[in-house]
Amino acid sequence: MKNKKIYILFSILIAIFCITLVSKTIPNDTFSSIKIGDYILHNGIDFVEHFNFNELVYHNARWLFNVIMTLIYNKFNFFGIYIFTIINSIILGLIMFNASYKRTKNLLVSFLITLISMEFAGTAIVPRAQTISYILLLLEIIFVEKMLDENRIKYLFILLPISILIANIHTTIWLMTLILFLPYFAEYFISKITKKTKVFYSNKNNIKLLIISFIVIAVSGFLTPLGLTPYTYMFKTLSGFSSTFILELQKGNVFFNFSLLIPFLIYIYLFVYKRNKIKISDFFMVLGLFIMSIMAIRNIPLFIILGFICLSRLFKDNIKFEIFDIVFESKIFIFLIPILVILLSLVFLFKNTYKKNYVDEKMYPTKASDYIVKNLDLKDLRLYNDFDTGAYLEFKGIKVFVDSRSEIYCKEFNNTAILVDWYNVNRLKANYKSIFNKYDFNYVLLYQTEPLNNYVSSDEDYKVIYMDQYFVLYEKVK
Repeated sequence: MKNKKIYILFSILIAIFCITLVSKTIPNDTFSSIKIGDYILHNGIDFVEHFNFNELVYHNARWLFNVIMTLIYNKFNFFGIYIFTIINSIILGLIMFNASYKRTKNLLVSFLITLISMEFAGTAIVPRAQTISYILLLLEIIFVEKMLDENRIKYLFILLPISILIANIHTTIWLMTLILFLPYFAEYFISKITKKTKVFYSNKNNIKLLIISFIVIAVSGFLTPLGLTPYTYMFKTLSGFSSTFILELQKGNVFFNFSLLIPFLIYIYLFVYKRNKIKISDFFMVLGLFIMSIMAIRNIPLFIILGFICLSRLFKDNIKFEIFDIVFESKIFIFLIPILVILLSLVFLFKNTYKKNYVDEKMYPTKASDYIVKNLDLKDLRLYNDFDTGAYLEFKGIKVFVDSRSEIYCKEFNNTAILVDWYNVNRLKANYKSIFNKYDFNYVLLYQTEPLNNYVSSDEDYKVIYMDQYFVLYEKVK
């Protein structure tokens, strides 16, 4: 009875903590999602980019997520999207807590691991497709292991919908549903070679289940309206130019990122000093996720959230819990824990919501876009805009030069140099007038503080027709 009450208390505290991790401010990708989802609801899915004045191909790699965002926005506005993200954060936190508890059999340890993991992964809990993907991929690992542990095929009927959902919600990351099988294959084959490895499988039928499940999941990538996109999108995205300047696509540095460094040090300690007690599947899972985190910063949350399963099992097998049991039995600590969590939650709540609007007017041209819609001919508009402002302009019905869907502006998808040209102009690495002439821009929208504005403001070929506190809009003099 006592454990049940503590379990409920910790679950409530985790839910509160997860709520406060979500920022109120909407990220730029979400604006594109709403607009694209609206188009899909009215016209269906095609492979044409409708929100750029250049002729481009677009694969709608997050089409289902975009539709979900549109339906929520149409009914509840940005508040609904904020609440939806909070719900996803709570679901992720509670799944992590329950998964850890089943492995450690220790409520306090599971509670602390979940709080720390969620805090490290918190910046990735945003209204983007990745948040749902984290939940689904975590569930995939849980049910793959349940299937192998119980030797029952019924769990394939859970794994299959998970794969189909990821293929339609977040096509970019769908190949991860196959990659996550690899550590279990590695464990099986290495155990056959060495005959000493501690394996997860109870009998030889498990490998048959694993192979059948892998094949079914591999074929499920076709259960989308996107053709071969689930099988190719990740490779094309990783090889694109955007990885040279977008932070989340750049390489991770283990020594300067605590959310990567701390788990890494824990795993290193356990692997070095407790290597005889570690499952080989856990070793390869952590190693693979760590390598992915080094390859791209955006994979660090995957390392934290999915590697969390392995961390819980490592704690269970290698750490003595006597000190945690003493704390657990102490009424003082049980009283203090909720107070400390609530205080920490208030700090995050203040940080993520105080004096913040859903739309950041410093980042997005809210007033400038209203001026454009009311005063300019949108049909003949060829607007130069920044990478970070494009999604909001699309949301307001304005066709753009570039936006944060960086992959579609690269040669890998459209054989175009749009992203390269924007980057060179933005970083003053190219003559801006030659690029402006190349795309025949008749208007230029800039942040007042960006270096390019110093040049355009002195150019007699452009005149200011609108200016506010953060943005300036130029018209090309004819």
